[in-house]
Amino acid sequence: MILRTAVSAALVLSLVGGVHAASAEGAEPAALVEQSLRADGIDGALRTLRELAAESPETLAAAERALVGLAERLLAEERPVAAGELLTLYVELAPGAVRAHRTLGQACLARGDDAGAERHARAFLDARARAAFERIVAAEGDGLPKTAEQVLERAIAAMGGHEAFAALETLRMTSSGFQPAGPYGATRLLAAPHTVRQERRGRAIVTDGRSVWSVSNGAWQKISNPRWQRSLDLSLDLVDPAGKGVAYEYVGLEALEGAALHKLKKTHADGAVTHVYFDVATGLLFMEEDRLLGARSAMLYYDYRNVAGVKLPHLRIRIDPAMRAPHVAHLSYVANEDLDPALLTPPGEDSGR
Repeated sequence: MILRTAVSAALVLSLVGGVHAASAEGAEPAALVEQSLRADGIDGALRTLRELAAESPETLAAAERALVGLAERLLAEERPVAAGELLTLYVELAPGAVRAHRTLGQACLARGDDAGAERHARAFLDARARAAFERIVAAEGDGLPKTAEQVLERAIAAMGGHEAFAALETLRMTSSGFQPAGPYGATRLLAAPHTVRQERRGRAIVTDGRSVWSVSNGAWQKISNPRWQRSLDLSLDLVDPAGKGVAYEYVGLEALEGAALHKLKKTHADGAVTHVYFDVATGLLFMEEDRLLGARSAMLYYDYRNVAGVKLPHLRIRIDPAMRAPHVAHLSYVANEDLDPALLTPPGEDSGR
């Protein structure tokens, strides 16, 4: 998945954690393994682990938490090699293991095996994502949306509903953060239904969702800029998408980073296709994935908070193979500001607001 390939540092950080509390479940087989470890060293512990697996694979699977606790005690004793050998065999004998991969990654880090640490971090996140996906989908049951229209309506409701959006006429959105080139900041003016304006270095670019203009010294010039035309509008392209030539098609369910997501195909007015993902649990837009230039990039949205009755994302992360690191932007908003129509509409045209 694109998120994992771009934030491998986060994968390693996900390995950091405290020692697991003792668990009654699986305590007996784990105690037998520890007894063999203390008496006969790691070879004895591995021999006992194989014997337990041969006798009862189910019992061994249930002992995961207790065995992970044993491995973490070995790490605390500065014995990462023993911890690593113990859990390497365990995940081989118990393919459904989840927690064990996390602690095995910690053991790899402790002995300088960064590649092994990342490999087991990925295995841990994959297993956790599958478990969360199954849990969320089971909880939703027959109530899961099955069409693009249902997903969009659920997203609108989760953000505040149609009435809240109808009352939201303008937004001033300020983004600030860091990218590899240094600090970043920009301000966009958004007006219902689909207008977006951004200024930089004395020039502005404006779209109404159908056309794009470059503005300099008050002079408007229509230009061709499909990517800017595809900029998300005030409603994140959820309300009246047909008004800007956008069409959605339901693709299916996917698991990503511990979440269950609805995947929709999004066809833009110029025929370009992106994919958008909505969180099954919250209904909110999580990610837009873009392959328009052949490479795979994405925009992720987090930290939704209320702005004039509408929940809007306050954290945006851009992931792009051309960038050395993810671009993190913090977003803030001013709602229903009395914006000058001359900033949003070419001379002689009705603003439509």
